[in-house]
Amino acid sequence: MITLSEKINHEYECFFLDQMRTSKENIFAHASEIEIKKQIKENLLNMEEQIDPVTIEFLLAQSNVLESAYCYIVDTADKETTFQHKLKKWFLFLQSA
Repeated sequence: MITLSEKINHEYECFFLDQMRTSKENIFAHASEIEIKKQIKENLLNMEEQIDPVTIEFLLAQSNVLESAYCYIVDTADKETTFQHKLKKWFLFLQSA
């Protein structure tokens, strides 16, 4: 069975390699997305031990954890909260769905 850290690392590696095989202009255009997804990856890996088993199972069932978190964070208009707080709000959003 795949672990959450393996899933997150695989998703980021696929995303990163897809970006790197495009033009320099495209990489620059997506620089913000690349950086945000890198932060998501690092934060999720650091938080993995604090995530309860039910949430881990739910995240493993997601088709793309990084994309889901990225969309939520980008769509969140609250710029005063920390990145970790936005991820925690994303977890609560997923659990309420």
